[in-house]
Amino acid sequence: MAAEVQRLERLEKTVYENLEPRVAKLEQQQAATDVRFEMIMTNIDELKEGFKRVTAWTQATAITVGLSLLGLIAAWMFGGK
Repeated sequence: MAAEVQRLERLEKTVYENLEPRVAKLEQQQAATDVRFEMIMTNIDELKEGFKRVTAWTQATAITVGLSLLGLIAAWMFGGK
């Protein structure tokens, strides 16, 4: 019985010795993945903000062009006399 316990303890020690470096490597990879994910999310947020600015500029430009055309049409229709 004591020999079996010793064998199991050695086996447990061997398993931990083999797994510990692998676990450390996986933890490092996870940390690197977390950093990359955070960078991607930051880039997505920056892209969203840029898109909002471009959309606002596009809308303002469209309104300005529309009003200019409306003014030209009004001048042509009512000011042609």
